[in-house]
Amino acid sequence: MSGQPNEASTQDADEAATPSSTSSRSLDEYVPDTWSSSLHASLSVWKQGDLVEGCPRFWSGPAAADEVLGTLGGGLEWAVVEDGSDGGLVIITSQTCDLGAAGPGRMQPFFDVSPVVEIPPGYDQSKLASILQWEVSYLLPVTAPLSQNAWVADLRLSMPISKGLLVGRQPIEGFASEDDRLAFIEAVALRKRRPALADVLSEDVPKSLGAYIKQTDKATPEWWQQVEQVRLRIKGDRLKPNAVGLIVCESIQLSPEQRKVWRNWRTLGARILRPHKIKLEPTLFGTLDALPARLYRDSVPIRLTDLGRPPAW
Repeated sequence: MSGQPNEASTQDADEAATPSSTSSRSLDEYVPDTWSSSLHASLSVWKQGDLVEGCPRFWSGPAAADEVLGTLGGGLEWAVVEDGSDGGLVIITSQTCDLGAAGPGRMQPFFDVSPVVEIPPGYDQSKLASILQWEVSYLLPVTAPLSQNAWVADLRLSMPISKGLLVGRQPIEGFASEDDRLAFIEAVALRKRRPALADVLSEDVPKSLGAYIKQTDKATPEWWQQVEQVRLRIKGDRLKPNAVGLIVCESIQLSPEQRKVWRNWRTLGARILRPHKIKLEPTLFGTLDALPARLYRDSVPIRLTDLGRPPAW
């Protein structure tokens, strides 16, 4: 009968859903029993955000032609594909404490890197400005003076590297200052830890707030310049919330008039949320010194690059 699977098709489906091998080798076998003093010395000079030279880009791909990337098949399922580059700069995204031979690094034989790309002359200047202002979450500015052109770290590709490749090499500084390096580190962390939210909260609300900041009360911009961060408190499932409300984290306490500007966004916000049956609750305010830890813990940050700060949360 149509629509009823036969015994053979059911068996095929079960086999397709079952991993071909349930055994896996532990990575512990790659951890040295003891880390020599020379390894300690070689690895101790490296930190998160340093650049490594001469690494080609690689990834695993299908045996047949890759329908996503458009590359030819590697011949073997999970074949390692290399993009043909002769090796360029990559940036270390792993935490500094995982790079050494002591502490947490003792059990970490590998570290992660992402490609670093030079922005060519003639690149769209508005797009470049967005990158340099930390508005593109996967393209992060590398501020060390490597050449006359701008350089960016592309987090869309992350590659595992043996620490052995660091031995005998010297790190290349990736950033012009510690503040730049910390901004990079926070942006990498934010990309990993950002919570999953309903699309209207992760896309529509930040866009509306960003446009509101750009268009509203330009003569007295202190209403947003004195705001460190905007957070979102959510009631219900974060993917299907019942109600949400803004928390405005003030660097210094805003005046009643300045707070009113933030409250006036409610009309726009309610209009955005209404089709999704999400109630918009009153906006809360608090300085960094007075904001209750409970509110901070139970809320999530809204990425608002229009506040003029790199991601620091």
